[in-house]
Amino acid sequence: MKRNVDHIIHYNSLSQNYSPKDPSNWDWVDILEFWDKSSFDLQLPTINGKTVAGNCDLCYLKSTKTIVNLIDEKPELTKWWVERENEYPAYFRKDRPEYSRLIEISKEDKHNLIDDDQYSCFCHD
Repeated sequence: MKRNVDHIIHYNSLSQNYSPKDPSNWDWVDILEFWDKSSFDLQLPTINGKTVAGNCDLCYLKSTKTIVNLIDEKPELTKWWVERENEYPAYFRKDRPEYSRLIEISKEDKHNLIDDDQYSCFCHD
């Protein structure tokens, strides 16, 4: 969120932009309260105060643990990702298994997964 607001402030001279909150004083509770009061619901699952699925469901920038948990909840999300990896001779990430393997992992005991958040899924921060 802060990065998005900083971007808006920096480029405000090019166009008129508005930011709903000052990033220095918000938290996930504030955001969830805002959406609870909204007239519509995107029906995104919330896990530990974060909407980890979002619009970018199994984005490769998410941690392995997050992706595996999402696959466990909604395995149909993997279709597009597996098709892309089968279509090209490469995987989205070289440092973790391909999506077809993540499907298998989602069916195993996930308690031992390391939450490898070395990348920031900056789309929503």
